[in-house]
Amino acid sequence: MDLFFYDADYVKYLKAAEKTKRGFTRVPDVEYENERKMVCGAVLEMNGYKYYVPVSSYKKKQPNNL
Repeated sequence: MDLFFYDADYVKYLKAAEKTKRGFTRVPDVEYENERKMVCGAVLEMNGYKYYVPVSSYKKKQPNNL
């Protein structure tokens, strides 16, 4: 198993790019005030592309939960 560390600035870039393109974003927040979120997931490779798949659970039901 490999461990990967995320760049918070890259996550901000992804959020902004998706919001510009789609008008909203599903990229999760990874920073809250002075805290960084622990992110855990798997990286899947399909057709030469690598996809990050988060492993998480919501504590409350929200309308945009998939």
